[in-house]
Amino acid sequence: MPAPEPLVPADLPAVLALYEEAFPASERVPSDVFAAELGRSRTGLVLRAGDRVVAFGSLIELAPDARLLEYLAVRADARGGGHGGRLLTHLREQGGTLLLEVEDPAEPGLAPEEVTTRERRIAFYRRHGGAPAPFGIRYRPPSFDGSPTPQMALFVLGDAGRWTLPDLLHRLATGAQVSYASARP
Repeated sequence: MPAPEPLVPADLPAVLALYEEAFPASERVPSDVFAAELGRSRTGLVLRAGDRVVAFGSLIELAPDARLLEYLAVRADARGGGHGGRLLTHLREQGGTLLLEVEDPAEPGLAPEEVTTRERRIAFYRRHGGAPAPFGIRYRPPSFDGSPTPQMALFVLGDAGRWTLPDLLHRLATGAQVSYASARP
């Protein structure tokens, strides 16, 4: 299986289609802004099966030793094939700490099947070395389209144990600033 590669302009149509399929509008930076910011405020990786993009990741650099995994998606027809895990392994091998948001299964009022879906996603990150970030940070991010957003929990891949609460909050705020500032018209 090929290794993840940097996203190139020819990948954009496939990546944007996957992006729009995988994430609700409330959690998506507008697609035109997302596309324009790839390579500027964000970096992108893709994974291919043959000649098609089957997975992608979008990252925001927070500090020399930390990145935010803003988005990770695998095509529905390619899930379970190890593609998401290969992207995470590749990112971990690059060093530093990776922060990521996971939908919180402890959010009040969820249907049982939604709790199960969220727990499955968390189990995926745990299998690849993820753990809750220090200090148990949970929050509800702003919406990109005005509709409600899910409660998120912060997870980490790598060593965040040395970070103080201000360190962690600064890194999270840096990611939010890049993500939300770039989405303004």
